[in-house]
Amino acid sequence: MKYLQLTLIAVSLSAVTSTQALTYKFVANNNTIETELCVLAGNNEKSKLKLVMNNYSKSNRFIANAIKCNNMIIGNFASRYEANDTANYLNKYTLPRNKGPETEVTIQDIASLSINYNLPEEVITVYVN
Repeated sequence: MKYLQLTLIAVSLSAVTSTQALTYKFVANNNTIETELCVLAGNNEKSKLKLVMNNYSKSNRFIANAIKCNNMIIGNFASRYEANDTANYLNKYTLPRNKGPETEVTIQDIASLSINYNLPEEVITVYVN
């Protein structure tokens, strides 16, 4: 009976760790303010992004529609890398023609987020064009 319980626990743990999403690390290609905005957007740092946006320009709409990170509008870039807080914030200012198609659904298990897993990390070099 204990063998069966241990087997079930081992299978459950392996299933949980194998379904975890990939984490991203953003590295700036240069020291421009635009690249900093892209890195903050990708890292889901909404409060810092808002602060830098306010210091950079009076128009959040301009930033959301003019800055491209790795050939994507900044809001789409944040969305692509699952930075949902910054993506939702930027989406408020993004013109409809610049919004990407919303074809992806993400479900987050809040209980599993409280456990620190050693997730694989993908390094993304960020550039502004």
